[in-house]
Amino acid sequence: MIQLIDLFVKNKIKKVLNYLSKNVELIDKFFLYADEDTNRDVKIFIKDFKIDVRSSYPREEVYLPSIIVLVENEQEVNYGLGSGIDENYIGLGENYLDWPKGEKHPIQENIQMHTSIRCEVWSDNAVITSFLYAITKYCLLATRKEFEEENIILSSLSGGDLEPIPDFINFFVYRRALNLECEYTSSYYRLGEYAGKMDSQFNLGTSPDDIDIEAKGIVYDRETNGEQS
Repeated sequence: MIQLIDLFVKNKIKKVLNYLSKNVELIDKFFLYADEDTNRDVKIFIKDFKIDVRSSYPREEVYLPSIIVLVENEQEVNYGLGSGIDENYIGLGENYLDWPKGEKHPIQENIQMHTSIRCEVWSDNAVITSFLYAITKYCLLATRKEFEEENIILSSLSGGDLEPIPDFINFFVYRRALNLECEYTSSYYRLGEYAGKMDSQFNLGTSPDDIDIEAKGIVYDRETNGEQS
């Protein structure tokens, strides 16, 4: 299965934002060093304002504040898991040779991917942008176990300071970006290729009695139960 990992990240951010909006008292415990007035304003903001979590850049003021989730880059890891199928391929809990002959069994392969997800916080207020950046960081950390349960592993976070963007749209915007680096395994089926149907594979239903074992010039003759050179 090919994961749409940016949608997964977006859903986790939405999940935690929804939780915080219903439990705003946790703001005091989760975020240190802000003064009392700032925390009070943030609680009101989290509770009463809609924070748009999007997969594309905002074009109008109505979409701010926003958290934008983008796939910055992806790279296949050179130690990807598996490549093809042979007589030892295991699926459905048993050797593929035991699968029913009358059914088509697509060949599954796996790759390991390294990806960088960029979560950009946009608003027209520098303080709001900075605090939403911290909240986004919390969203990704608080759900890290859920990432691991989906085999999204080796995650790490990085980020930077505010980036004023005066020329992107027709009003002044502050942006701050958080990067999530991680690895995950994707599975896919080879187009039009099925187990037991390729020249390099044994047919479905093959047993050891159907195979002549040849090694170092010696062939085992099953009919005579003896060896021939």
